[in-house]
Amino acid sequence: MKKRVILYILSVIGIVILNCLYVNFEFMVMLVMVIVIPLFSYIIFSISKHGMKIFVKINNSVVSVGDNIDVRIIEGGNSLFGPPEGVLKAQIRYSNDGNTKQAEVEIGSGSMRECSLDFKPKHIGIVNIYFTELKVTDYIRFFSTTYDYNCIRKAIVFPQKKDGSFRAVDYQNEEDEFVLSFEETDNTEVLDLREFADGDSVNKIHWKLSMNSDDFIVRQYGEEVEKRNTIIVDLTKVKTDKFRDKLDLIYEAAYLLGLAYLEDGISARFVVWDGLEYDITSFDFDDEAGLEKALLEVMCIKCETDSLMHLNYVITQNSINLGQYPVLITMQDYESDIYDIINVEKDNLDRIFNIKDGAD
Repeated sequence: MKKRVILYILSVIGIVILNCLYVNFEFMVMLVMVIVIPLFSYIIFSISKHGMKIFVKINNSVVSVGDNIDVRIIEGGNSLFGPPEGVLKAQIRYSNDGNTKQAEVEIGSGSMRECSLDFKPKHIGIVNIYFTELKVTDYIRFFSTTYDYNCIRKAIVFPQKKDGSFRAVDYQNEEDEFVLSFEETDNTEVLDLREFADGDSVNKIHWKLSMNSDDFIVRQYGEEVEKRNTIIVDLTKVKTDKFRDKLDLIYEAAYLLGLAYLEDGISARFVVWDGLEYDITSFDFDDEAGLEKALLEVMCIKCETDSLMHLNYVITQNSINLGQYPVLITMQDYESDIYDIINVEKDNLDRIFNIKDGAD
């Protein structure tokens, strides 16, 4: 824009000099055109930017990794000349991570203009799309006005579901409060440990022993056991370039384990450390819709350094009952006598969660 102004001023000065040195009709016409054309463009620009309206919407707010989030930007106005051209600045970032991607969307000419911002998310989580600034210009891009445009849209990126689809979850208007309320379990004694057999429930798998074995190891009980399992999700932010990839595996493992429990008729809960509340919180689910909602709440929790340390401290100090089968899903090297541990970096998730299909 500045280069155009400088070039314009130099052109006017040059034409004025030519008119002074040579009294010539052609030079006079050139001087008039150089002055009138920008003036006419400015008048149209001043009229067209009044009554201008911008609409932003997301056509697909629930997607899986790799699917396209289609953000539609529609510009309109009450002016006879139509709204001016412009550039809308956007920022895209995940709610659980501070990394930001910048983007600009150009709005072209016409009485009603529509364009799109295509974004293919590479990771699981809540995607926040902020539109921060709108800059409009006249048709010869000589005059401009910049507006602060505070607009935000959100989209959910879920793990890939088995049938490739997810129900649309209305999460933006939810005001439910989740309270940590662990249920008491019975004290049924473990009678034996044995290899996994057809018909066994994933509820009985001893995950810690199974990680170090070629076969799945299950607990043999004498009586019925408690029917709500606890899945502890470690959201510790690790300093590595592949953190987002590993976090995707955390979410995927939590979702798939929740599905495995539900297929066996077992209710469960996610337990995480919430740094904003400085306490642990839980999200119960009893069906697939509840699982998706619970996973959504987990994805809203911001990842922080030492989340697992805080979570483990609160659980041990307060002697919280985690149920009969607490499973910790983590990307860190961690040992515990309290939880069975699934390390997404080392353990084969395909092997773990294909039990129903008879995988070894």
